[in-house]
Amino acid sequence: MLPRQQTLRAVVDWSWDLLEGAERWCCGGLRCSRAGVIWRRPGGVRGAEAGDVLDVLGALVDKSLVVASPGGADALPAA
Repeated sequence: MLPRQQTLRAVVDWSWDLLEGAERWCCGGLRCSRAGVIWRRPGGVRGAEAGDVLDVLGALVDKSLVVASPGGADALPAA
């Protein structure tokens, strides 16, 4: 592994270690694509769980691990 990759890996590991359980779960459900970050957990997000995920995503935004963009509730994928 190149030194610059080792440094990037250390930053990601450090950030991951700072997350709580729900934040790790939520991050594990995200996938990057050209369209942005999408939810990849089987079954999608529904009801109260969607509110929980939005709260956790807000915490990830506060920690600068996710960047929020306009789209509203319609941005959540259908189950």
